Amino acid sequence: MVVTTAQAQIAISLASVVVAGVLAYVTYQYYTETKQHTAEMRKNREAEFRPVLKGAIVYKPVSYYDFAIVNTGKGAAHDVEAEWQMNDYPHTSTWSIPHIAPEKQHNFAVRIEDDEETEGNEGMLHAEQEFRDELADSDGILHYEATCEDALGNTHEFQEDIDIIGAIDGRVAGAMEWQQKDELEQIRRELEDIGDAVEDVESAVEMSGNDSLIRGELTQQVRDIVESRSEVSLQELRKLTGFSRMDLAGVLRRLEEADEVAIDSEVGRLSLPNAEATIRVEGEPSD
Repeated sequence: MVVTTAQAQIAISLASVVVAGVLAYVTYQYYTETKQHTAEMRKNREAEFRPVLKGAIVYKPVSYYDFAIVNTGKGAAHDVEAEWQMNDYPHTSTWSIPHIAPEKQHNFAVRIEDDEETEGNEGMLHAEQEFRDELADSDGILHYEATCEDALGNTHEFQEDIDIIGAIDGRVAGAMEWQQKDELEQIRRELEDIGDAVEDVESAVEMSGNDSLIRGELTQQVRDIVESRSEVSLQELRKLTGFSRMDLAGVLRRLEEADEVAIDSEVGRLSLPNAEATIRVEGEPSD
């Protein structure tokens, strides 16, 4: 088949179009992936610098509570402006600060009355019972708003409603749960101590049983030696058995009480026969 010049040019043109399309697709994919990667990098970078200003009710010793603003974000908060107010009460607290570092916390007393209407600490709530008494007829909600900028100049706004009585109840419940856990832990430790004591008793009983078995074996060994020789000295028994004088005294006492052996000793102390004592089978005449 003969290909004309026109056909060749058409084929080349089509190939160029295909190549151009492939290049355009590859370029678009590269652009899309690069854009996504750049957006993710920007997002991660902003997250590294993003402050998060949280409002919270925090506990102080002796059942006192404060309102606190905490920066829980990774970045510092700049040019902070904040205000908060208890629902159903006239006073609005305002506060500003140039900088709050990450994990930094600032505490404030909860005021419910305007300053000019109160003196000293009047109009402010501190103790748990003060909160409960004062907020008994209120919803107990503290509304909080704040604005700030991060290190990149981005503005951030925060607002939340905090249930003060709920926060106090949650802490009390948590403290009771912790106390219950402590009591359960104490009970667990006491049960473990009881278990250890039981194991010690079982070990002692087992040891006692083993001692009885060993004493029986020793007694039988001495009995066999005396019966095989009819008569043997205490010193010979020590050599043959390897027992100490005290050990043999106990064995011989039991055998003598059972009328199985007789002990001829000048000292005459059954509990501690002298080395020259002679042990013979009961009923055998002495020399």
